[in-house]
Amino acid sequence: MTTLGWDTTQLPSIFASDQTLNGGNNLIPSELIPQETLDAIPAEVWVLILTFVPPARLAVLSRVCRQWKGIIEHQLPLWRYIAVKCALGDGAQQGNTMELVLGHTLVICELCLEASRKGVGSDLPLPVNRQDALGKTWMCRRCRRRYYTKFPQSTRLAQPRDYDSVPSPIDPQGVQDDHVRLTYSLDEAVLVRARAVHGGDIGIVAHQVDANLNHLLRRRRRKMLTTKLALVGLEFRSDSKLCGTYLRGSWYDPGRVADVMKEMEWYYAETSYWDFMNDDFGSATSKIEAMAEWLRILVREHGWGSRETYKRTIIETTADEEDVLDPRQGRPRLLPPPSLWPLIDGWLQHMFEHMGGSEDMDLWDKTYRPDPGAFTISIETDDEEE
Repeated sequence: MTTLGWDTTQLPSIFASDQTLNGGNNLIPSELIPQETLDAIPAEVWVLILTFVPPARLAVLSRVCRQWKGIIEHQLPLWRYIAVKCALGDGAQQGNTMELVLGHTLVICELCLEASRKGVGSDLPLPVNRQDALGKTWMCRRCRRRYYTKFPQSTRLAQPRDYDSVPSPIDPQGVQDDHVRLTYSLDEAVLVRARAVHGGDIGIVAHQVDANLNHLLRRRRRKMLTTKLALVGLEFRSDSKLCGTYLRGSWYDPGRVADVMKEMEWYYAETSYWDFMNDDFGSATSKIEAMAEWLRILVREHGWGSRETYKRTIIETTADEEDVLDPRQGRPRLLPPPSLWPLIDGWLQHMFEHMGGSEDMDLWDKTYRPDPGAFTISIETDDEEE
């Protein structure tokens, strides 16, 4: 494996596992190295060495001494390299790329430094106790597959979770049938297929949403969601159902969770969504009616320029209109978040096409509402898609 142009396979495993700082499987136990020797190593050499350490372990090593803290936080090119390579937010312009990368360790493979595509189930980097010098390593599904090709796992009997983690076989007519599962070749074939699909036994466990594994991942999940929320200007909320469900191991896309929470902040602050909810309209219908009200005001004030205006200008309202939205007191005025722009643009396009040159807002208002499905929260993803 190569990082920033250097071949990491040639490095000693000084930082190979969680136990290495206390000796562990070190090729060069740290207690045998005189302090004078360590102090004499130039900072440039430490930068080179520390570049090969996975991000999560660098966070621990930054507490070893002031010298390492300064090197890790301010001199390593690794942070910006990973942020740009993995497209973490606006990585190239982020002020603190170290915090940005550390917030995404849940999805960054320690071996190839790639981010997982889906960030759930077996697609996540998972801990593998390797038989080579690298020791315990959090590896993505692709790296696990390559590793287990070289170091096959021991044979065992297929278990129910193995059958459940792969698609049902297809009968000669091309129809999937659960009954065919009973005659699915040999148990070994099922096990081989499940391991290949999910990257070993640890991947099968992750696909089945194992409670013990979720507990292990919980802290990384919280850090990941906190970072995603910070990128859109929000904080983690312990009273949020979305946050709580994600932490408990759901197959939620954390980026989409952050987008939904940002959208809801805007609905509460800039529309009469809460009033419609109090009238028992339901969440999707309340969003539609609140959005329609907000759009009427937008078009009245800015006309044909509305599509360019709403993305950069707060829509002001007048207090003497009965149907005007009433921003919640004490909340900041907000622009619609980018995740809502396609919906708003499509609605405005339909509005202008339907109205033609007419200024009769009531005509448009009574004849068009978008599909409620566009306002239904959908944040689950699939770990098998590649």
